[in-house]
Amino acid sequence: HCYRRSLPRSSSFSLSVRLLSSSAASSQHHEQALSYNRDTGIISDAQSMQPLYQTIIGIEIHAQLAIPTKLFSSAPTKHHHHHDGGSNITSSVSSSSIAATSNTNVHPFDLAYPGTLPTLSHAAIKSSILSAASLNCQHIHRYSKFERKHYFYADLPHGYQITQQRWPLASEGVVLFL
Repeated sequence: HCYRRSLPRSSSFSLSVRLLSSSAASSQHHEQALSYNRDTGIISDAQSMQPLYQTIIGIEIHAQLAIPTKLFSSAPTKHHHHHDGGSNITSSVSSSSIAATSNTNVHPFDLAYPGTLPTLSHAAIKSSILSAASLNCQHIHRYSKFERKHYFYADLPHGYQITQQRWPLASEGVVLFL
């Protein structure tokens, strides 16, 4: 059974949990007093203070790199700008790609034409490593790998997404929210 109750404002508190066996043959009840520390998210046995669980919330952040081409094709991006040293912002790609209408900055790989292969952008790798350093990532891995995550989505012509879910370029970075 699950009981909902609001958490007290103190940094830790105790609660009693009754665990009921799902087996019809077993009518045993087990009660355990637990302690929850709001600062660390750790749930411990209230008597022994032995940690049992920890609350961990993961956040996935999507960021767009300011690079002149797409990650896996040489098609230009329409949002790459750089400062000229003064107050002017200039584009490092042609003005026609800046003003391009939707779905016109594409190459055969972007459209999933059979036989086309991705070409990894060196600028993306450099920008990603700099981003990892600025996020104070604990690990910038010497080896990373791209994989396909297959699923259907209307604007996904390949039928898969390219991901680094298991072998990322960098990991364990920090984003501070003030």
